[in-house]
Amino acid sequence: MTSSSSTQYGFDTQAISTLQVPAGDRIGGDEARTLYSIGRRSAVQPTIRPYDFKRPERISQDQLRSLKSLHESFARNYGGQLTGMSRMIVDMEIEAAEQISYAEYISSLGNPTCFATVLAPELGGRLLLEMSREVYYPLIERLLGGDVNGPIIPNRALTTIETRLAKSVLHRAMQPLHDAWSGIRSVNFTID
Repeated sequence: MTSSSSTQYGFDTQAISTLQVPAGDRIGGDEARTLYSIGRRSAVQPTIRPYDFKRPERISQDQLRSLKSLHESFARNYGGQLTGMSRMIVDMEIEAAEQISYAEYISSLGNPTCFATVLAPELGGRLLLEMSREVYYPLIERLLGGDVNGPIIPNRALTTIETRLAKSVLHRAMQPLHDAWSGIRSVNFTID
């Protein structure tokens, strides 16, 4: 290798191959073999099960019906909260309960959208809460004292003020969500 080719990447490639590690920082051959054999001799062997993220494990139709029923209670309570907050009648209902992959869900969302990650530590994961622009723009317009019957729904991202109002609206969903789940398990939902 010529010196011009060794510096074509902005550094001396020969210096990398001749880099010396201090003796105290290296794991010797015996030490490495011991670490490897400890891992192999362990009485507890982990069960490795492949998981296909493109085709997630399916849940039963009974479980889907239960989830739909549970979230119908959430929709009624949250709709009541939004009615009180916006001083207009808000009627919410569950359109469907289905299991789809995360990629399918994300690709089905409108752009722009109002999207929040909800922490649910007792359930061991996170939930997603989304409001389409057809919902949040009229709601924010009403909260700011405007007319919700206006035909214009902007095709733009939320402003700073609108973002804070949208977070407040989504934050108010946490108590109705907690109440809906309380019959099954106490879960402390928080927006991430």
